[in-house]
Amino acid sequence: MKPQPIASLLAALLLVLLDAPASGMDASAFSVSVNGAGRASDAPYYAIHPGKANHLALQWTALDTQELTATLVRTLPDGRTDAKRIHATAKDREIVFDLGAFAAPAEYDFEHGVVYRRGYRFKLTVVDPSAATESVAFDFYQGPARSAESEALWIGDVARHVYNSDQTGATWVITNEDQGRPMDPPFVLALDWAVLVQPDDFRVQFGQKAGLAMAPVAAKLVLTRVSDGAKVLEREVMVGPGRSTERIGVSQFAQGDYCIELQPAVAGTSHREGPRLVYRRTARDASEVRISPLSPWVLQRDSEREEVAISDFKDAVARWAHDSDATQWTVDKQLVGTGDVGAAPLALGPRLAGHYAIYAKAVGNCYLKAGRDPIVRRIGHVAHAGFASLGGEQFVVATDMTDGNLAIYQSGTAGQGIVSLRLVPVTAASVAVFEKETSHPPTRLAGVCDWLDYFYPGTEPRVAVDQFEALVKTHSELGIHDLQWAVGRGVLYFRSKLPQATRFPAVPLEKLRPGVLEEYSHFRTWAHLTSEFCTLTEVEKHCQRYGVCLQPWLAMQRHYGPAYGGVFMSEWFASHPEWHEWRKQASKPVGSTICYFFPEVRKERVDILCELAERKTDGLLVDGVRQPPMLGYHPRMAAAYQEKTGIDPQTIDASASKAYEDWIRWRAGFFTEALRELKTRLEPIRRHTGREIPVIVRIPSAGMFYSMAQGFDVETWCREKLLDRLELEPLEDFGGRGSHDVRPYVEIGRRHGIPVWGGINANTMRNAAAVMKRGLGLLDSGVGGLYFYESSNLSGTDHLRWMIPLLGNRERLRVFLKTSNVDACDPVSATNCCSGFDNHSRFDASSSHDVFGRQGKVSL
Repeated sequence: MKPQPIASLLAALLLVLLDAPASGMDASAFSVSVNGAGRASDAPYYAIHPGKANHLALQWTALDTQELTATLVRTLPDGRTDAKRIHATAKDREIVFDLGAFAAPAEYDFEHGVVYRRGYRFKLTVVDPSAATESVAFDFYQGPARSAESEALWIGDVARHVYNSDQTGATWVITNEDQGRPMDPPFVLALDWAVLVQPDDFRVQFGQKAGLAMAPVAAKLVLTRVSDGAKVLEREVMVGPGRSTERIGVSQFAQGDYCIELQPAVAGTSHREGPRLVYRRTARDASEVRISPLSPWVLQRDSEREEVAISDFKDAVARWAHDSDATQWTVDKQLVGTGDVGAAPLALGPRLAGHYAIYAKAVGNCYLKAGRDPIVRRIGHVAHAGFASLGGEQFVVATDMTDGNLAIYQSGTAGQGIVSLRLVPVTAASVAVFEKETSHPPTRLAGVCDWLDYFYPGTEPRVAVDQFEALVKTHSELGIHDLQWAVGRGVLYFRSKLPQATRFPAVPLEKLRPGVLEEYSHFRTWAHLTSEFCTLTEVEKHCQRYGVCLQPWLAMQRHYGPAYGGVFMSEWFASHPEWHEWRKQASKPVGSTICYFFPEVRKERVDILCELAERKTDGLLVDGVRQPPMLGYHPRMAAAYQEKTGIDPQTIDASASKAYEDWIRWRAGFFTEALRELKTRLEPIRRHTGREIPVIVRIPSAGMFYSMAQGFDVETWCREKLLDRLELEPLEDFGGRGSHDVRPYVEIGRRHGIPVWGGINANTMRNAAAVMKRGLGLLDSGVGGLYFYESSNLSGTDHLRWMIPLLGNRERLRVFLKTSNVDACDPVSATNCCSGFDNHSRFDASSSHDVFGRQGKVSL
């Protein structure tokens, strides 16, 4: 039986709640309004306005009792409760309750791949005192509205709600920016990131949510000690637009947890609760050298040697660059390049001995090779604006600098370079411990490496062969030992020998229509890389050196068509429009996808995978995430089904229950057939190479019914051993239907001996705490490992990258979440709680019409 959406059940079961009869009193005698309004037919909730006073009115006309008592219990998102009781006579006709300003932010739970939201809840009970029994009870809970102008008070006793639900009917994009969305709190509170580096640099930031359009509100900033509830500070502040900062001296605070709350005095309400967070004050060992504020990793300072700081490169070049040519640089306080990636590096020889932890601050991007570290590393990429509070300094590497140089390379953009370098002496033993812990976490990790994006505008790429080694090593040192390297979508990115293969770009750049290269200038860089190098050959060599398993990654449904000037559309695809996929009741094919109903289509993809298997590879990634569904409504396929069953699939949809399920199971069989053909053809390759060549299949997590509708018959794959690992991507493209709970997949895999891995998207790591909690929820679900999509994002120097080995260490991750201040510096909110979801996710049904059988949103 297909799953029923929670919101649909609530609509069916709870919309009549206010009209239902109850013992003692008749509920139909009462009506409820919030802020003077009831519920609309197209919006079955009460509109509320966080940041302003909100009131609930209980009204009646005639009652069988002379008096009544109404009690409203408020439950805040964090579980705190309060109650208000009002006595009235039958003649009063109305009782009004103060709901408050909804200023406490929602709480978020991360379990099994699912994000749950907890907002305010209310229980209103009406009692006849003479009967001394409860007569009527009404329940409400806070949620998003179908308009961005308000939030909603929905009917029902719902403790928490799946965040990506179909409750609102709204269009939400997972990559939404920081302008805020409904369910983001009206007042924000956070600690400045600086406290992660220096515990005594304690700055509290607060303000109104962007777009709230309110006059400044008086508030109290209150700090209490958690252990005994003692108030240690109370300060009057004004909360206006933008961010205000209050610096608080905490150097004399004892170790322990402290609660910080912003208590706004919103006109018209007596409730003063607001956002609150916990500051965890712990002792710091002065001998520890921290790698990143987003991880627990530390090195031990060597007190016998001095720290070396370079903040004046004119002086550094004069002292240490005698054998280098500095003519391609502007040398002053900063070292700035001309954008010539072919220029020789500027080498500084500070004549050091022993291991050093190296930290750098760049303007834009540049590259550094230090001491005995074998690779040229990209420095300067900062993924999170909050890190600006940390001074922009990033850990680069810990390496032996004995008689070594600091070789600085240019990026591809003039005016970029390096601002400062800091070399901290550390012990060789601590470096060895650090490298062992981070490069081999207890949980296996994989990276789905869309390596072309490493050479993308904004990173000012160094287009040089040494960057392929850098990509491999920067994965391995994070514990990512399965490298799932992009080899193609519609076109290929390596030198294939297959006659029908097309290598990027499918259209010579000089023949592109006007404007394409101006809009997509990086196509020149990508074309240079694919023509000058066989990138797969380069990576094969380096994977062997660094002990990394190379698993070429092929997208199974990503042909693009004429988009982007046609550079991604293979000659094979362009030559066979008869195999292009169709949507339901369409008048022409889609033009960017292919139909697996046809044997020729299956053969084209399997040919590529078998060619890859013959190379020095350690497995194959068959990718269904780019881009489901695998099959739609091709007229020939639909006709074949009608001939077989007598049912025209163009006339049914998901509401047809078993008929629809039979159709999608039959349809999914054609993609299953591609996996069967791959298994058959791999057998002789495995025999003559002596390699296992495991097959890994990546699909969206959506629930078994929805997976089948997308063309993924997971249970058949596992039963027939058509794959050796299943990887699940949190791609949200069902308008909130389905479920990202990985446990059903894990259970099927366990029954058949197939490991199931959970996915985290490195493109959407907008909140570190949310990513960590998502990772922990996946690990607690029994997944066999974690993988990171767009893992090339983790190859530059960035604080975020050091979360990766932590995500592979469940116990250290659990402790770090309980002891760090990361979540206080960047609180989880509606805007960022789905960090780690696939970057193609949307909270609407616009991309799921082929799954449901209709365009637009469908009630199942």
